[in-house]
Amino acid sequence: MTAAPRKARRRRPPIGIHRKRGPAPQYPTSRPLAAVLVALDSAKRTGYATYVLGRLWDYGEVNARVPAERSRVFADAIQAAYLRQVPVGVVLEVPWGGYVQVALSLHATALAWRESWLATGFRLEQFVERTAGEWRRAFGWSGLPRAQVRMYEAALAEQVIARDLGARRFSRPDPGPDACAAISIGQTIVRARELQPVLGCGLIDTRA
Repeated sequence: MTAAPRKARRRRPPIGIHRKRGPAPQYPTSRPLAAVLVALDSAKRTGYATYVLGRLWDYGEVNARVPAERSRVFADAIQAAYLRQVPVGVVLEVPWGGYVQVALSLHATALAWRESWLATGFRLEQFVERTAGEWRRAFGWSGLPRAQVRMYEAALAEQVIARDLGARRFSRPDPGPDACAAISIGQTIVRARELQPVLGCGLIDTRA
């Protein structure tokens, strides 16, 4: 007697639960924005990269479920902006949707970062959200397998750290995969034309 065939488990279809905020990406500016920008790779262990006047200034990974860690990332960026008398903004990677458990987790993380930003007293308009597909499109990475994109992110992050931090890089830990992603996101926003009117900033003079 043969056993009855087992029913294949049906995988739940993807859902869309997060509506991103902010203007759509535009053609980049010719020079970096005169601003401090924080790029966040949204996950429970969030990678962050802070760019000051177009150059990488700080990076790392924090536990996004700990309010004090989220607040520290923003406080450091706000202080850097205050000292240079330039505006500050944030770009957060958000889920377009996905499978239920992952989508709900990323959605909760995105809301937590937004909550911490509002607690600083800055405008919500300065907190812009992008999907992975949107920012990866700038590099031609959209639609590539995740493992391949991770390799590209790590290679790009290594180049940016060497270029922007110079000798400082030797006192910093190697970036984890989420920090590499944040550094890569940052490369797409330092010349983001759509952020210029939002932040009310000019462009820096790269000839100086």
